[in-house]
Amino acid sequence: MMGSGWAPAAGTFGEAASSVAIGDLAGFSAPTALGHGGQIRSVRVGERKVLLFLGRTHLYEGRGVEPVVHGVRTAPTAGVRTVVLTNAAGGCVPTTGWDRSSSSPTTWT
Repeated sequence: MMGSGWAPAAGTFGEAASSVAIGDLAGFSAPTALGHGGQIRSVRVGERKVLLFLGRTHLYEGRGVEPVVHGVRTAPTAGVRTVVLTNAAGGCVPTTGWDRSSSSPTTWT
């Protein structure tokens, strides 16, 4: 699940075999957070099939907990066994003073 600012990096995984707007899938809502791509892409990385969620719903959007966790709960039905959540944690806010040209602070879950 790729959050704010990660959408351009999705292309480095390779050509998408398929892509769908997140909001077009049952149970999902289109993300409203700035920098979220709003797509789910299926790509092949070596021998593995990878689902890239370009955006997600946040609790602060006021939709409740279920929409926030829906992607993580639903992904296993598509065969997903490992989930990586990215988190900029304020790193996209210019006033933080954090040097965004260096390595990104990422939370791996």
